Amino acid sequence: MTDTAWWLLALTAVAAVIDWVAVATHRKPVEYVAKPLTTLGLVATAIALDPVHPDVRWAFVVALALSLVGDVLLMLPDDRWFVF
Repeated sequence: MTDTAWWLLALTAVAAVIDWVAVATHRKPVEYVAKPLTTLGLVATAIALDPVHPDVRWAFVVALALSLVGDVLLMLPDDRWFVF
């Protein structure tokens, strides 16, 4: 794992803790920033990795990017976009 990947993972962990605290304390505006930021951090970490098989990395990046889209759609007040 590269140094950049470690730093990105550490920042992602911080964003995740902020998200958990925001959810526990019912602070929606903070959650709306921290939740996608956490997933985005995972995407960035996956990109920064130096894997043995690069195709596997891109499969993870695509999966995490779709997860990010799902996170954002789930936060919208109208759930019909997520079902789509």
